[in-house]
Amino acid sequence: MNFHMLFHCVIVLSIQVTHQRVIGDAVQPESNANRSGKRLLIYSTMSYNFLRIAGKKNITASAKATDPYAVVITNTVKEGLTIMGEKSHLYLCILSKNGKMIAMSSPTSSTDRYYCYFREDVSQNDRTTYELAKRPDWSLIFSKDGSPRRAYSKRDNKKTGFMKLPVTTNGNQR
Repeated sequence: MNFHMLFHCVIVLSIQVTHQRVIGDAVQPESNANRSGKRLLIYSTMSYNFLRIAGKKNITASAKATDPYAVVITNTVKEGLTIMGEKSHLYLCILSKNGKMIAMSSPTSSTDRYYCYFREDVSQNDRTTYELAKRPDWSLIFSKDGSPRRAYSKRDNKKTGFMKLPVTTNGNQR
């Protein structure tokens, strides 16, 4: 009799766990839905380090490849390309009034004040420039020490150049 009750409990628990997995996979939060893009490390050719989105005002290009905040997810939508920190769940944006970088929880919040959609311009030497979709004359730029600079219209391939390195599912570079 004890064996029969134990078997019945195992079956019931198994059904509950399976049911929870099915329901959990069917209803995904918005942040998981945005993870459908490409997982990348974005390497700055100016600072010789990786882009890091760790907080609203904590954006640098001074991270090592092992930094968990260095992994970003790029996703192409009709407005342009979004760049989101995988761990921070924040989108890279530019303030429209002064060109300063800031990270936002949503790329669509107050589109008059923030530009969060980019356009990739890949040159022949595989360097990528990230230009604002609404203002193509503004590009992402970092200094030699990795601190963010205001987006500006002067084009300097060294200062605005980046290289994209894909990240595998276990977190390592390919």
